[in-house]
Amino acid sequence: MNTMIKSHDQVDLFFEDSDADTPDPPFLPDSTVVPEILFENVDYLVANKPSGIKTHANRPDELGSLMNGLAAYLNDKSGKPYNVHRLDQQTSGAILVSKKKILVPIFNRLIFTKKIKRIYMAWVDGNFSNDSGVINQPIGLDPDDKRKRMINGTKAVSAITHYQVIKRTANKTLVQLVLETGRTHQIRVHLAGIGHPILGDPLYNPVETSSRMMLHSYQIKVIEPFSDQEHWYTAPLPAEFENIK
Repeated sequence: MNTMIKSHDQVDLFFEDSDADTPDPPFLPDSTVVPEILFENVDYLVANKPSGIKTHANRPDELGSLMNGLAAYLNDKSGKPYNVHRLDQQTSGAILVSKKKILVPIFNRLIFTKKIKRIYMAWVDGNFSNDSGVINQPIGLDPDDKRKRMINGTKAVSAITHYQVIKRTANKTLVQLVLETGRTHQIRVHLAGIGHPILGDPLYNPVETSSRMMLHSYQIKVIEPFSDQEHWYTAPLPAEFENIK
């Protein structure tokens, strides 16, 4: 704190785990979950989460989640996975995971300030009348079902989703979606609320019988914590997305 530095001096910062308030991850290693790694460096990784598994376990003794698989993967490298954000169990695609405790609050701030961006792809029922648009509808709790959210529900807060039509069939549409806010089930609730529920969504489109929920985290923009460099990472569309007619 008392040393004068000049332009072009290099300053090295050394962090200890005790410098961060972030708790250690409680995930048991599970080698039966083999994560697909889209990118990895010393600070973070981007994984491609499959549909059907949880992002993280909800109990200390639980196995089978992506974070359990990453705990086993990083255990071989003397590392630990730290949650930065999550995807719903039935949603697949790119997800950012910190490998260092000290970076978790930095990544959280980058998400809060919307510098980390995510682009989703979804197949939905019906055809849109416009090629692009904005869904600006507040989302709150569903008083009849604790699992669900609803437009203008209890304790509703603002929610904004941008959509762009990518492909149409006779009665289905592939849309690209960008969140301006990050509410629970936001994409699912907004699309169902305008009459275009996601194919295979067990909560908001239960009569539709697709093999999985057709929502995929397609791309994520990550900001390097100390350099501010931007990087886009892409999780290729699953095979199921190519077979819709």
